[in-house]
Amino acid sequence: MTQNILTDSQELETWLDEFMAEQMDKLQIPGVTFSLVQNSELFLAKGYGYANLEQQIPVSADRTLFRVGSISKLFTATAIMQLVEKGLINLHENVNKYLKKFQIEDNYPQAVTIANLLTHTAGFDDRLVNLLTLEADNLQPLEEHLAAKMPARVIPPRNIMSYSNYGYALLGYIVELLSGITFSQYVDENILKPLEMHHSSFEQASHLTDDVSIGYRYRKQKDTYQALSFQYVSILPAGSLSATATDMAKFAIAHLQYGKYKSQRILDETTARQMQQQQFTHDPRLPGWCYGFGESLANKQRVIYHAGGLPGFLSLLYLFPSHNLGLFISNNGRGNLMRSLIEQFCDRYFPVYFNFPNHIRFYFLPHGRYVLAAG
Repeated sequence: MTQNILTDSQELETWLDEFMAEQMDKLQIPGVTFSLVQNSELFLAKGYGYANLEQQIPVSADRTLFRVGSISKLFTATAIMQLVEKGLINLHENVNKYLKKFQIEDNYPQAVTIANLLTHTAGFDDRLVNLLTLEADNLQPLEEHLAAKMPARVIPPRNIMSYSNYGYALLGYIVELLSGITFSQYVDENILKPLEMHHSSFEQASHLTDDVSIGYRYRKQKDTYQALSFQYVSILPAGSLSATATDMAKFAIAHLQYGKYKSQRILDETTARQMQQQQFTHDPRLPGWCYGFGESLANKQRVIYHAGGLPGFLSLLYLFPSHNLGLFISNNGRGNLMRSLIEQFCDRYFPVYFNFPNHIRFYFLPHGRYVLAAG
């Protein structure tokens, strides 16, 4: 067990309360949900503000579902790695081997592999059109949508990391083909239930719908909040998950524990470690991409993460594997308080100290600026 970075939940909560009060007012955000885990346990979970302004329904960390957008892709990647463990998928196999009703264009010598899809290096000319619809009746079966909306291949595989919603939808479709059930069923049976994520779902019309927060847009000229209509994600595996903060904490624990949650395992340790290793980078000196997770550095700490956004929602899952610590945050407005939260959190709990020779003086200036002076 790693040494605890945080030792006092009340101290964290006091700091977080002050941060949220300032940032939510500054950025006009109606509601926020938050959870933090450390050493396999939930350290703090809390809701702020409102999930529904009109009805004055407060955000509850263990009841209110937020639409987490592309964080959904981590569940898709986890499902793929489960099938790798079962010997049903080869990460370096041509994707076309798994497709039955349509095929990816064969216009480069190098084939697109499962690993390329997981690391966003397939070379698709991805599009943002046709991803959302206001009417559930407009949703097509995943197979039909992917066959009709396939983007062109414009870059040879593994040359450039280019974020691809289509690529992750294709991974989810392969999960359907190999499991024989729908993607949402597969995730529910093989990830959500083992992790006791009972208040989360990829289904966009389910028994949990009434607990999903409303997304809002702040209208500055009128100083009012506009409630946004629910928009259906046409490619479920890339972004349709709705989840509570406490459920996302369980998913974080499972990955920080390399596949284990309580007595359950969603991945073998070797597979989970492989999933969290850097699999692609544009330069060895830079962070890159793992299988599902992005990679970053924060105050000299290696972080794996995924962010997500849908109309009226922004979300972030942020894990520190070497410290067995992770946090999840989501808000129901488009103001982005996450960057400030991460910066202030890391400065507070992972401070970076500078050592200078005695003749060098370090002067702080307003707004985080500083100067170095000799003498």
